[in-house]
Amino acid sequence: MEPTVEDQTFTPEVTNGGQQEIFSAERLLNKMKQKALKKLEEIKKKLNNLAEDQLQRTEESINLIFEIYENPYSFLDEKGIDVNNLNIFLVPPRGNNSAEAKMFLPIAEVINFEDPAQVKCYMELLSCLPPIPIAYYKGLDNMLVIVIPVDLVSTYKLFRALAEGDPLFFKTRLLWRLKKDRNKRIFLLTKLLSKFPSTPFLGLGATLPGLFKYGQLLEYPTTTGHAGTVNCILRLVESLRKDQELNAIVNGNQKPKNKIGVIGLGRIGKSVVEILAEDMIVYDSRKEKSAEMQNREKVTVAENWLDVFKKSKIVVLAITTPLDFEKLYWERVAELKRNYPSDEQWIKSCVKQEFQMALDGAIIIDDSEPGAVTPSSIEFLREMGIIITVIKPLAGIDNSPIIRSTFDDEKYDLGLNPTTLPDKTSECIMYGCEFEVYIRSMFINKIKEILGLCNRNDLIDYNNKKSKDSLKRLIYDYIIKEERKNICYEDVNLLFEYFFSSYKEGLTPERVKIFQKVIKILEQLQWIGNLSYPYVTVNGSYEEESRHAEQ
Repeated sequence: MEPTVEDQTFTPEVTNGGQQEIFSAERLLNKMKQKALKKLEEIKKKLNNLAEDQLQRTEESINLIFEIYENPYSFLDEKGIDVNNLNIFLVPPRGNNSAEAKMFLPIAEVINFEDPAQVKCYMELLSCLPPIPIAYYKGLDNMLVIVIPVDLVSTYKLFRALAEGDPLFFKTRLLWRLKKDRNKRIFLLTKLLSKFPSTPFLGLGATLPGLFKYGQLLEYPTTTGHAGTVNCILRLVESLRKDQELNAIVNGNQKPKNKIGVIGLGRIGKSVVEILAEDMIVYDSRKEKSAEMQNREKVTVAENWLDVFKKSKIVVLAITTPLDFEKLYWERVAELKRNYPSDEQWIKSCVKQEFQMALDGAIIIDDSEPGAVTPSSIEFLREMGIIITVIKPLAGIDNSPIIRSTFDDEKYDLGLNPTTLPDKTSECIMYGCEFEVYIRSMFINKIKEILGLCNRNDLIDYNNKKSKDSLKRLIYDYIIKEERKNICYEDVNLLFEYFFSSYKEGLTPERVKIFQKVIKILEQLQWIGNLSYPYVTVNGSYEEESRHAEQ
């Protein structure tokens, strides 16, 4: 008998008027499907400009989403995914009109996101959907990517903007609604994952670590992916310093800038500062975050974002909102006009010169997704004769037979607009947050290969301490006797503890350092291919720094 989502009850953390709402997976999925199809019919009537093709494909996509929940094995078998070896990466959509959104809701292709009425209809339809399996890797490893369809923060801002009446009453009602909405999705996600024979390893991307309390709401080994991201940024800083061409651009127009700049002092930015531990200048619009850096050795706290660029040749952006240079330009003009109201042309000339001195030739490592530096901002600067280089931190493994695709077998779009990656199916390229999950998957596959050679598949229970200890010893003995690698038992223990313990405390610099050690051990064992840190720039060029074990 084919498995289906079990009809088990769930009690959310929040209550409505003091009364707990109890529901089951089957009833909840049926209710969501009916609401989604009903909402789609309403959209057809309200928005006459939507093409029939997108509406039909959207209806087919909605039906497919719920079919996956009814029979997840059928979906995975069809795609050749081994359900016995499954790692899962969870992400929110990068934007309402992003590549992912268009995949599972094709009407996003024709929605006018400047029209509040169309956006409201689209978001209401989006809110009717459960977490969606959107893409996967298949090859040596198996990694399924699942999109949580509602970005709760964006949804809150949208409904807040559209709300009428008492703001406090609305906010109280809405926060309750959003928390309940999140709990329902976690419940459905857990029910879907429970159908797989082995416990999945989960990676959380973008805004999900905070929304899911760093994995504490999910009953599986979990990583937030922060360590992989910071590792990519640190390696990029190291390689960019060696890039003579880029350094010539920066230092050619003015005196050398000696500091590394960081804008945004959340978990990513703060860890970059602490691990680099060198001459740096930092800024965060949140005063309490900047205050934490005031007394650090070799760290200067800037008064504003512009000061960071004035004193840095490499700037790391670890922020959640776009750095809109056009908006910032006019804000600076308005600021100066308060003191010199009659000299607007002179003020504009001064601000333009200030921007040129600070920004021309800047190298920006943009960790935000969607990017903190938008194409429109880049064009605005170019009109003033300012050229900046924006780089996305990525990780790659050469010579890995990996094909990354969506459930409709199209090439997965990394969304690195306005540039694209070269079409190399023999190379796996990914963001740092999914890099951790991928490395873990490679590690597990190698362990299974060794167990098969040793005829010890009985040790596959990673959750059993006795079994895990025996497995560690077996792997260590095999490495020493068969592979003849110079590695100690403590290294093997570090690999196991890193990949099989839940990471639910948020990012710490120590966690990043451990991840760097893990990478070195795997490279030394040659259990992963040649590791590289490619980067894509806004002018369409593609470069990479290869990192080999002998280095």
